[in-house]
Amino acid sequence: MRATQSKPLFFLALLLPLCSSQSADDCPGYTASNVQYGTGEVTADLKLAGEPCNAYGTDLRDLRLLVEYQTSTYPYSPGAVAC
Repeated sequence: MRATQSKPLFFLALLLPLCSSQSADDCPGYTASNVQYGTGEVTADLKLAGEPCNAYGTDLRDLRLLVEYQTSTYPYSPGAVAC
């Protein structure tokens, strides 16, 4: 009986980030630095651009972005990417 009672609480804990009263429109976003263009990839360091709003869960202050192009051709031009 006790295990059955814990299931709703666990499910509620999963939904809490989705029920935030803060809108994503109010979030500061991230700034990119150290942008590097390689053969078939782009990397950058991302830093939270203000106070965390946690609209979709806990905001991380520092992130590492890796974009990999997984085709035989790379249709991007490094000069066309705005950061």
